[in-house]
Amino acid sequence: MMTRGSYITTETIEQIEERVWKCSGMVKTMLAMPNNVAYIMLYNAHDKAKTHPAYRHEAKRLFKRTVEEYREYEKGLYCAQENRMFHVGDMNEQTRKRYGDITDRDYFELWQDMGSKGYELALPHLQALTHKFRLSLRRRNIQEADILCHLLTASAVMEIALSFYRSATDLCKSEFKLPEQLVTRLYGGFSLQRVKQSWERACTALAPYRYPLEEIEEKNIAMSISDIADTWSEQDNMLAAVIDAVENNEELFRTRGEMKKVLRICTQELDES
Repeated sequence: MMTRGSYITTETIEQIEERVWKCSGMVKTMLAMPNNVAYIMLYNAHDKAKTHPAYRHEAKRLFKRTVEEYREYEKGLYCAQENRMFHVGDMNEQTRKRYGDITDRDYFELWQDMGSKGYELALPHLQALTHKFRLSLRRRNIQEADILCHLLTASAVMEIALSFYRSATDLCKSEFKLPEQLVTRLYGGFSLQRVKQSWERACTALAPYRYPLEEIEEKNIAMSISDIADTWSEQDNMLAAVIDAVENNEELFRTRGEMKKVLRICTQELDES
């Protein structure tokens, strides 16, 4: 408890550490699918953008800058000293012994791999969203609609990821009682805000195609966006993504038995959440 001179007892420090440990696990699990699918969509849409006639000069430079911005986001998660979300050295002894010769980058990529399952689970809704954007663009006779629809989908998925980030950080403050300043310092690196802003600038330079949606278009697009978000919110799907990533990276664990222990722990933690 706090006393004069801001003295904190050892018990209070342990309680805060326990809350931060649980909170960090929650944040990483909640954001694994939306954040990492956002990268998949950005990467795929960038490939489409390269085939656009206007992909040159300023537009090309800005798209490359977005890729650099994403790399900075990655480094901010597994290299930065201030958050250490994927720092192997911060694992407790019991957790560390389950892994073999694992690096911080390996630990980060294990989390990233959850995006593969997230993409697979949401693919029908992602395709539906892209098709709705395509129809909307064609209805207005906007050139290169088959390219631009993918850019719009990538933007929408990044916005979904940001909404998950806001929900996760709100839970840190409301459920885990962590102060806002600490939440921002620990988990601010998970925000894709800078990447999305850079992406929007690049898209605008390529083709300033923004326009107000008709009411029915807005409802249909919102429905697909809601379907995607709901898919990534379902606990069973979060667990499926964890299992998929762990089983695809079996070589990171000391033994197959230790890998199975991690899966059991993850299942139990998600059941209790």
